[in-house]
Amino acid sequence: MSYRFYFYEISKSEIDKIKDMTKKELLAYMKETKPEKVDESNYFSFSDIGDQKLIYEFGKIYDESYKQIYSTGKPLFNKPDMQKEFEYYDPYVCGKEAVIKAIEIYKGYIIDYYRSLLNDEEDKDGIPKQRRQESHIHSTLKH
Repeated sequence: MSYRFYFYEISKSEIDKIKDMTKKELLAYMKETKPEKVDESNYFSFSDIGDQKLIYEFGKIYDESYKQIYSTGKPLFNKPDMQKEFEYYDPYVCGKEAVIKAIEIYKGYIIDYYRSLLNDEEDKDGIPKQRRQESHIHSTLKH
């Protein structure tokens, strides 16, 4: 399974406001700052917290590479239960090291793609590696 991988920008002051909150405090904060984003069941999207700005969507990552990227940063929330609550979104605070790591990973994907053009091997599903890599690279780079 694969998920889309995003980098967002959020101010340090916003991070400082929310990093020590409980879920109840975060809900109250959302109701105060963005009431239109909280529905009647008290649901709000993680991407609505603070004033996040989408910087880049990397597309899909098919392996564990995203963990290498996150390892360059630290969890957004100081409370482990809050980090667990939003783990689906992988909320980590990362800097330029994460961008460099992401570039290294995607550079590797591109090198692998061009190497695959030199042979006609098939992957375990019987799909030519060239076609699978081409599809992956195209979906990654078009974003």
